[in-house]
Amino acid sequence: MTDPNNLSRVDRHSKRRNNRIQLIVLIVLAILCVVLLISLIFKKDSSTNDGNENDPTTENIATETNDKEQKTNEKDSTDENKDDKKDNETDDEEKDKEEAKEGIMKKEDYPTDITKEEMFTTDGNVEEAFVADWPPIGTNQTGTHTVNFDNESEDRKEIKKAISYVTDLKEDDMIEHWVGNGGDQKVIATVSNNDQSIAYKVYLQWEIDKGWKPTKVEKLKSLNIEQ
Repeated sequence: MTDPNNLSRVDRHSKRRNNRIQLIVLIVLAILCVVLLISLIFKKDSSTNDGNENDPTTENIATETNDKEQKTNEKDSTDENKDDKKDNETDDEEKDKEEAKEGIMKKEDYPTDITKEEMFTTDGNVEEAFVADWPPIGTNQTGTHTVNFDNESEDRKEIKKAISYVTDLKEDDMIEHWVGNGGDQKVIATVSNNDQSIAYKVYLQWEIDKGWKPTKVEKLKSLNIEQ
């Protein structure tokens, strides 16, 4: 005859084993759920990133941004060129204003169709001499005038210009051998080109607020600075 106590122990043992199996199964299922959830999250993130990389809207935004930057750079470059051009025009205008302010006539504006009258001379070193009604060249100086013979004075600069205007000598190809007093507000100058192959004696007179006016020009046969 079976012992009831023995059956009860067997049942209890079997029940505990079943409970352990169920617990293990639940743990395994929970782990699987967690793994599955993590996999789904990573897959979603990956899909989102791929979608952004291939999203035409994103590409369009990037393209539009680059286009705007390029247009901005081009506009800045154009503006700089306009500013440079404006500065150059301003410099030219300022230069013209300064020249106009100075009042000295430009050589190209000085009349060349003035009638010259040849003069007879007994000076054996004079090849030809002539007078004309040349206009004063203009001046920077105003008011009472006293001739300043210093090399860098306004008078010397303006005298040199006046001589260049009535001869075939350029200012940068001219040697002033002698510039001296020719009377009240008058000057006599002996000049030549740099190689001294051409020489002149020029007579000038000062006109108040109008500048130096050439009155006579003598072309010399040879350079002679004795006055």
